[in-house]
Amino acid sequence: MHIKPTDRVTAITLLDCFDADCQKNVDAGIWDEADEQHSPLSLYRLRQLKSLFRAFDIKCSPQGFTHGFFIFDRLELYQPILERLGRPLTDEKRRRHRPSALTVLFPWLREYRREVLRAKDSYQGFLSCPPAVWVFLEDVVDPIADSIAQCLAPIDAVLSELIAPDGRTFTLEALIADHGHPTENFLDLQRADEDAFFRAAFGDDEDCSET
Repeated sequence: MHIKPTDRVTAITLLDCFDADCQKNVDAGIWDEADEQHSPLSLYRLRQLKSLFRAFDIKCSPQGFTHGFFIFDRLELYQPILERLGRPLTDEKRRRHRPSALTVLFPWLREYRREVLRAKDSYQGFLSCPPAVWVFLEDVVDPIADSIAQCLAPIDAVLSELIAPDGRTFTLEALIADHGHPTENFLDLQRADEDAFFRAAFGDDEDCSET
């Protein structure tokens, strides 16, 4: 994930980085930095993700993060959100309201957010469509996509509070200095990775210039 020096790194940055980059690495069995299957880009992504976990004091465990188990490591920090969620309940139900409920809430909200974002961004795959279709997408679908993003704000707020109950944020400079964020240029690695993919798929382009 590309983080610009001017970006403010938040809990949602960690969530987006995890959802964009983690699952395919886990599925491929390359959660270990020493694994020889890593390309420079996938190694960067893994190191970036681990630096974000460290910054937010969350164990570097994809399974633990997916299921919200990190919540059990700091239960005392979640009393405000538990009280807020429990307000509509009766006194009896409020007494039985437990922090473990948050480990149900986190994965559900995360997965719901992923599905909504998938729908929001799905039309962007139609980059090669005719101009008239693209104009329609810009005029009609773009505003809908913007509305979806705005509607996600309350969900992002809850997910942010669960990941970072103290509201901590970081600069990229602080992540590099204090939490081991990689220093390579992400965009350069991404371009090199794409070039390697196309060379492997189609071979090197032949020189067809006339002499």
